[in-house]
Amino acid sequence: MNVSILQQQLNPAGRFALPVGFSPKNLIIEEQIVMAEHQPSFSLELTPLGENSEQQALLQSLPSWGALQPDFISITAHGGVERSYGADFELATAVQQDLQIPALVHIAGQTWSPTTLKPYLEKLRAAELRHVLTIRGDEVFKNAEQQNFTTAANLAAFIRQVGGFDISGACYPHLYHMPPTELPDDLHLLQAKLSSGMTRLITQLFFDNEVFFAWQRRVRSIGIGVPILAGIFPVTSLQQKSRLKQLAGGSLPDQLNDQLAGVANDPAAVQAVGIDYAVNQIKDLLARGVDGIHLYTMNNLEVTQKIYQKTQAWFNKSK
Repeated sequence: MNVSILQQQLNPAGRFALPVGFSPKNLIIEEQIVMAEHQPSFSLELTPLGENSEQQALLQSLPSWGALQPDFISITAHGGVERSYGADFELATAVQQDLQIPALVHIAGQTWSPTTLKPYLEKLRAAELRHVLTIRGDEVFKNAEQQNFTTAANLAAFIRQVGGFDISGACYPHLYHMPPTELPDDLHLLQAKLSSGMTRLITQLFFDNEVFFAWQRRVRSIGIGVPILAGIFPVTSLQQKSRLKQLAGGSLPDQLNDQLAGVANDPAAVQAVGIDYAVNQIKDLLARGVDGIHLYTMNNLEVTQKIYQKTQAWFNKSK
Protein backbone atom coordinates (compact mmCIF):
# COMPACT_ATOMS: atom_id res chain seq x y z
CA MET A 1 0.00 0.00 0.00
CA ASN A 2 1.29 3.50 -0.69
CA VAL A 3 2.81 5.35 2.23
CA SER A 4 0.81 8.57 2.68
CA ILE A 5 2.47 11.91 2.09
CA LEU A 6 2.94 12.47 5.81
CA GLN A 7 3.62 9.71 8.32
CA GLN A 8 0.45 8.93 10.26
CA GLN A 9 0.56 8.09 13.95
CA LEU A 10 -2.29 8.01 16.46
CA ASN A 11 -1.92 10.17 19.55
CA PRO A 12 -3.49 9.23 22.90
CA ALA A 13 -6.68 11.09 21.99
CA GLY A 14 -7.21 8.78 19.04
CA ARG A 15 -6.49 11.45 16.42
CA PHE A 16 -3.60 11.54 14.02
CA ALA A 17 -0.77 13.61 15.42
CA LEU A 18 0.34 16.55 13.31
CA PRO A 19 4.06 16.77 12.55
CA VAL A 20 5.97 19.87 13.59
CA GLY A 21 5.39 22.64 11.08
CA PHE A 22 2.41 20.89 9.50
CA SER A 23 0.19 22.97 7.27
CA PRO A 24 -2.73 21.57 5.24
CA LYS A 25 -1.29 23.30 2.18
CA ASN A 26 1.44 20.65 2.20
CA LEU A 27 -1.12 18.03 1.22
CA ILE A 28 -0.97 17.78 -2.53
CA ILE A 29 -2.35 15.06 -4.77
CA GLU A 30 0.37 14.92 -7.40
CA GLU A 31 1.64 12.45 -9.92
CA GLN A 32 4.16 11.35 -7.27
CA ILE A 33 1.23 10.01 -5.26
CA VAL A 34 -0.88 8.56 -8.03
CA MET A 35 1.90 6.93 -9.99
CA ALA A 36 5.01 7.10 -7.78
CA GLU A 37 7.43 4.45 -8.93
CA HIS A 38 4.54 2.89 -10.85
CA GLN A 39 2.85 2.04 -7.56
CA PRO A 40 -0.93 2.29 -7.85
CA SER A 41 -2.83 4.67 -5.61
CA PHE A 42 -5.53 3.66 -3.15
CA SER A 43 -8.32 6.11 -2.35
CA LEU A 44 -11.73 6.14 -0.70
CA GLU A 45 -15.02 7.97 -1.11
CA LEU A 46 -17.02 9.17 1.89
CA THR A 47 -20.47 10.74 1.86
CA PRO A 48 -21.40 13.61 4.23
CA LEU A 49 -24.57 12.90 6.21
CA GLY A 50 -25.94 16.36 6.93
CA GLU A 51 -26.18 18.25 10.17
CA ASN A 52 -27.15 15.36 12.42
CA SER A 53 -25.90 12.66 14.74
CA GLU A 54 -24.95 10.39 11.81
CA GLN A 55 -22.52 13.04 10.57
CA GLN A 56 -20.99 13.27 14.03
CA ALA A 57 -20.60 9.50 14.16
CA LEU A 58 -18.86 9.59 10.79
CA LEU A 59 -16.50 12.30 12.01
CA GLN A 60 -15.69 10.27 15.12
CA SER A 61 -14.89 7.24 12.96
CA LEU A 62 -12.34 9.11 10.83
CA PRO A 63 -9.25 7.73 12.64
CA SER A 64 -10.35 4.23 11.59
CA TRP A 65 -10.69 5.37 7.98
CA GLY A 66 -7.30 7.05 8.18
CA ALA A 67 -5.72 3.83 9.44
CA LEU A 68 -6.36 2.37 5.97
CA GLN A 69 -3.74 4.82 4.65
CA PRO A 70 -5.56 6.06 1.56
CA ASP A 71 -3.69 8.48 -0.67
CA PHE A 72 -6.73 10.73 -0.62
CA ILE A 73 -10.37 10.68 0.46
CA SER A 74 -13.04 12.12 -1.80
CA ILE A 75 -16.05 13.89 -0.30
CA THR A 76 -19.26 13.57 -2.30
CA ALA A 77 -21.75 16.35 -3.01
CA HIS A 78 -25.34 15.12 -2.91
CA GLY A 79 -27.02 18.27 -1.65
CA GLY A 80 -27.42 21.92 -2.51
CA VAL A 81 -25.33 24.99 -1.73
CA GLU A 82 -26.24 25.09 1.96
CA ARG A 83 -25.12 21.51 2.51
CA SER A 84 -21.89 22.13 0.62
CA TYR A 85 -21.03 24.95 3.01
CA GLY A 86 -22.06 22.79 5.97
CA ALA A 87 -21.64 19.01 6.11
CA ASP A 88 -19.47 18.66 2.98
CA PHE A 89 -17.02 21.34 4.09
CA GLU A 90 -16.98 20.03 7.65
CA LEU A 91 -16.08 16.50 6.58
CA ALA A 92 -13.45 17.60 4.07
CA THR A 93 -11.79 19.85 6.63
CA ALA A 94 -11.73 17.09 9.24
CA VAL A 95 -10.21 14.59 6.79
CA GLN A 96 -7.43 16.93 5.79
CA GLN A 97 -6.63 18.61 9.09
CA ASP A 98 -7.12 15.69 11.48
CA LEU A 99 -5.93 12.81 9.31
CA GLN A 100 -3.27 14.64 7.30
CA ILE A 101 -4.77 13.03 4.21
CA PRO A 102 -5.72 15.11 1.15
CA ALA A 103 -9.45 15.66 0.75
CA LEU A 104 -10.91 15.70 -2.76
CA VAL A 105 -14.06 17.84 -2.68
CA HIS A 106 -16.80 17.04 -5.21
CA ILE A 107 -18.36 20.04 -6.95
CA ALA A 108 -21.54 19.39 -8.94
CA GLY A 109 -22.15 21.91 -11.71
CA GLN A 110 -25.95 21.75 -11.54
CA THR A 111 -25.77 23.08 -7.98
CA TRP A 112 -23.78 26.21 -8.76
CA SER A 113 -23.65 29.31 -10.89
CA PRO A 114 -20.47 31.36 -11.38
CA THR A 115 -21.82 33.90 -8.91
CA THR A 116 -22.50 31.38 -6.16
CA LEU A 117 -19.50 29.14 -6.77
CA LYS A 118 -16.73 31.71 -6.53
CA PRO A 119 -17.28 32.46 -2.81
CA TYR A 120 -17.35 28.73 -2.08
CA LEU A 121 -14.08 28.23 -3.95
CA GLU A 122 -12.58 31.06 -1.92
CA LYS A 123 -13.75 29.32 1.27
CA LEU A 124 -12.16 26.05 0.14
CA ARG A 125 -8.95 27.80 -0.79
CA ALA A 126 -8.78 29.61 2.55
CA ALA A 127 -9.05 26.23 4.28
CA GLU A 128 -6.31 24.82 2.00
CA LEU A 129 -8.83 22.44 0.40
CA ARG A 130 -7.28 22.72 -3.03
CA HIS A 131 -8.35 19.44 -4.64
CA VAL A 132 -11.72 19.21 -6.35
CA LEU A 133 -13.55 16.72 -8.53
CA THR A 134 -15.89 18.29 -11.06
CA ILE A 135 -19.10 16.58 -12.16
CA ARG A 136 -22.21 17.82 -13.92
CA GLY A 137 -24.43 16.65 -11.08
CA ASP A 138 -28.10 15.82 -10.74
CA GLU A 139 -30.91 17.89 -12.23
CA VAL A 140 -32.76 17.80 -8.92
CA PHE A 141 -30.33 20.34 -7.47
CA LYS A 142 -30.53 22.69 -10.43
CA ASN A 143 -31.72 26.20 -9.60
CA ALA A 144 -33.97 27.47 -12.39
CA GLU A 145 -33.34 31.05 -11.32
CA GLN A 146 -29.61 30.95 -11.89
CA GLN A 147 -27.26 30.03 -14.73
CA ASN A 148 -25.84 26.72 -13.58
CA PHE A 149 -22.86 24.92 -15.08
CA THR A 150 -24.29 22.45 -17.58
CA THR A 151 -21.10 20.45 -18.23
CA ALA A 152 -18.22 19.28 -16.10
CA ALA A 153 -15.82 20.80 -18.65
CA ASN A 154 -17.32 24.27 -18.27
CA LEU A 155 -17.22 23.89 -14.50
CA ALA A 156 -13.56 22.84 -14.55
CA ALA A 157 -12.65 25.72 -16.86
CA PHE A 158 -14.23 28.20 -14.45
CA ILE A 159 -12.40 26.69 -11.47
CA ARG A 160 -9.12 26.82 -13.38
CA GLN A 161 -9.79 30.49 -14.16
CA VAL A 162 -10.35 31.22 -10.47
CA GLY A 163 -7.04 29.49 -9.84
CA GLY A 164 -5.35 27.63 -7.03
CA PHE A 165 -6.95 24.20 -7.48
CA ASP A 166 -5.95 20.76 -8.68
CA ILE A 167 -8.90 19.40 -10.69
CA SER A 168 -9.96 15.77 -11.15
CA GLY A 169 -12.73 14.54 -13.42
CA ALA A 170 -15.12 11.62 -13.80
CA CYS A 171 -15.22 9.13 -16.67
CA TYR A 172 -17.54 6.32 -17.70
CA PRO A 173 -16.11 3.04 -19.02
CA HIS A 174 -19.57 1.54 -19.56
CA LEU A 175 -20.01 3.95 -22.48
CA TYR A 176 -17.85 1.45 -24.37
CA HIS A 177 -21.11 -0.45 -24.90
CA MET A 178 -22.75 2.49 -26.67
CA PRO A 179 -23.46 2.26 -30.42
CA PRO A 180 -20.25 2.75 -32.44
CA THR A 181 -21.64 5.90 -34.05
CA GLU A 182 -21.69 7.57 -30.63
CA LEU A 183 -18.24 6.55 -29.45
CA PRO A 184 -16.30 9.41 -31.09
CA ASP A 185 -18.45 11.92 -29.18
CA ASP A 186 -17.61 10.10 -25.97
CA LEU A 187 -13.91 10.65 -26.62
CA HIS A 188 -14.53 14.22 -27.71
CA LEU A 189 -16.22 14.99 -24.40
CA LEU A 190 -13.38 13.38 -22.50
CA GLN A 191 -10.81 15.44 -24.38
CA ALA A 192 -12.84 18.57 -23.64
CA LYS A 193 -12.72 17.76 -19.94
CA LEU A 194 -8.95 17.37 -19.99
CA SER A 195 -8.52 20.56 -22.02
CA SER A 196 -10.44 22.39 -19.31
CA GLY A 197 -7.77 21.58 -16.76
CA MET A 198 -8.42 18.13 -15.29
CA THR A 199 -5.26 16.28 -14.29
CA ARG A 200 -6.63 12.81 -13.48
CA LEU A 201 -9.78 10.77 -14.04
CA ILE A 202 -11.82 8.59 -11.70
CA THR A 203 -14.17 6.10 -13.31
CA GLN A 204 -17.78 5.48 -12.54
CA LEU A 205 -18.23 2.11 -10.88
CA PHE A 206 -17.97 -0.95 -13.12
CA PHE A 207 -18.08 -4.69 -12.56
CA ASP A 208 -16.43 -6.03 -15.73
CA ASN A 209 -12.70 -5.41 -15.89
CA GLU A 210 -12.60 -6.31 -19.59
CA VAL A 211 -14.94 -3.41 -20.31
CA PHE A 212 -12.64 -1.10 -18.36
CA PHE A 213 -9.48 -2.19 -20.15
CA ALA A 214 -11.12 -2.05 -23.59
CA TRP A 215 -12.30 1.48 -22.84
CA GLN A 216 -8.89 2.48 -21.46
CA ARG A 217 -7.15 1.23 -24.63
CA ARG A 218 -9.39 3.51 -26.71
CA VAL A 219 -8.60 6.43 -24.42
CA ARG A 220 -4.85 5.83 -24.53
CA SER A 221 -4.94 5.36 -28.31
CA ILE A 222 -5.88 9.02 -28.83
CA GLY A 223 -3.06 10.30 -26.65
CA ILE A 224 -4.80 10.74 -23.29
CA GLY A 225 -2.14 9.88 -20.74
CA VAL A 226 -3.44 11.19 -17.41
CA PRO A 227 -3.84 8.71 -14.54
CA ILE A 228 -7.13 6.80 -14.62
CA LEU A 229 -8.29 5.48 -11.26
CA ALA A 230 -10.69 2.53 -11.34
CA GLY A 231 -13.87 2.99 -9.31
CA ILE A 232 -14.88 -0.15 -7.41
CA PHE A 233 -18.19 -0.63 -5.60
CA PRO A 234 -18.73 -3.70 -3.41
CA VAL A 235 -22.33 -4.94 -3.61
CA THR A 236 -23.45 -5.49 -0.03
CA SER A 237 -27.21 -5.95 -0.42
CA LEU A 238 -29.72 -7.01 -3.05
CA GLN A 239 -31.47 -3.67 -2.64
CA GLN A 240 -28.50 -2.00 -4.33
CA LYS A 241 -28.76 -4.05 -7.52
CA SER A 242 -31.24 -1.97 -9.55
CA ARG A 243 -29.42 1.29 -8.88
CA LEU A 244 -26.03 -0.27 -9.53
CA LYS A 245 -27.17 -1.76 -12.83
CA GLN A 246 -28.13 1.73 -13.97
CA LEU A 247 -24.81 3.23 -12.95
CA ALA A 248 -22.78 0.37 -14.43
CA GLY A 249 -24.39 0.50 -17.84
CA GLY A 250 -27.52 -1.62 -17.64
CA SER A 251 -26.37 -5.02 -16.43
CA LEU A 252 -24.29 -6.85 -13.90
CA PRO A 253 -22.00 -9.69 -15.04
CA ASP A 254 -23.63 -13.12 -15.07
CA GLN A 255 -21.07 -14.40 -12.59
CA LEU A 256 -22.01 -11.77 -10.02
CA ASN A 257 -25.74 -12.14 -10.67
CA ASP A 258 -25.55 -15.91 -10.25
CA GLN A 259 -23.53 -15.68 -7.06
CA LEU A 260 -25.94 -13.16 -5.53
CA ALA A 261 -28.97 -15.21 -6.57
CA GLY A 262 -27.53 -18.27 -4.89
CA VAL A 263 -27.44 -16.56 -1.49
CA ALA A 264 -30.42 -14.24 -1.88
CA ASN A 265 -31.99 -15.31 1.42
CA ASP A 266 -28.83 -14.76 3.46
CA PRO A 267 -27.86 -11.06 3.87
CA ALA A 268 -24.48 -11.93 5.40
CA ALA A 269 -23.67 -14.22 2.49
CA VAL A 270 -24.73 -11.53 0.01
CA GLN A 271 -22.27 -9.16 1.64
CA ALA A 272 -19.53 -11.79 1.54
CA VAL A 273 -20.14 -12.37 -2.18
CA GLY A 274 -19.93 -8.64 -2.84
CA ILE A 275 -16.70 -8.29 -0.90
CA ASP A 276 -15.06 -11.26 -2.63
CA TYR A 277 -16.11 -10.02 -6.06
CA ALA A 278 -14.67 -6.56 -5.37
CA VAL A 279 -11.46 -8.08 -4.01
CA ASN A 280 -11.00 -10.22 -7.12
CA GLN A 281 -11.68 -7.20 -9.33
CA ILE A 282 -9.05 -5.19 -7.50
CA LYS A 283 -6.44 -7.95 -7.64
CA ASP A 284 -6.95 -8.38 -11.38
CA LEU A 285 -6.79 -4.64 -12.01
CA LEU A 286 -3.58 -4.31 -10.00
CA ALA A 287 -1.99 -7.30 -11.71
CA ARG A 288 -2.69 -5.66 -15.07
CA GLY A 289 -1.18 -2.30 -14.20
CA VAL A 290 -4.10 -0.04 -13.28
CA ASP A 291 -3.07 3.46 -12.16
CA GLY A 292 -5.11 3.31 -8.98
CA ILE A 293 -8.13 1.96 -7.13
CA HIS A 294 -10.87 4.29 -5.89
CA LEU A 295 -13.26 2.52 -3.52
CA TYR A 296 -16.87 3.67 -3.30
CA THR A 297 -17.43 2.87 0.38
CA MET A 298 -21.00 4.03 1.10
CA ASN A 299 -19.48 4.90 4.50
CA ASN A 300 -19.36 1.18 5.32
CA LEU A 301 -16.20 0.93 7.40
CA GLU A 302 -16.45 -2.79 8.14
CA VAL A 303 -16.73 -3.76 4.48
CA THR A 304 -13.94 -1.37 3.52
CA GLN A 305 -11.65 -2.77 6.20
CA LYS A 306 -12.23 -6.32 4.95
CA ILE A 307 -11.41 -5.32 1.37
CA TYR A 308 -8.31 -3.45 2.53
CA GLN A 309 -7.07 -6.46 4.50
CA LYS A 310 -7.52 -8.78 1.52
CA THR A 311 -5.87 -6.50 -1.05
CA GLN A 312 -3.19 -4.59 0.84
CA ALA A 313 -0.38 -6.95 -0.16
CA TRP A 314 -1.41 -6.72 -3.82
CA PHE A 315 -0.69 -2.98 -3.90
CA ASN A 316 2.87 -3.70 -2.78
CA LYS A 317 3.21 -6.47 -5.39
CA SER A 318 2.23 -4.00 -8.10
CA LYS A 319 5.34 -1.86 -7.70
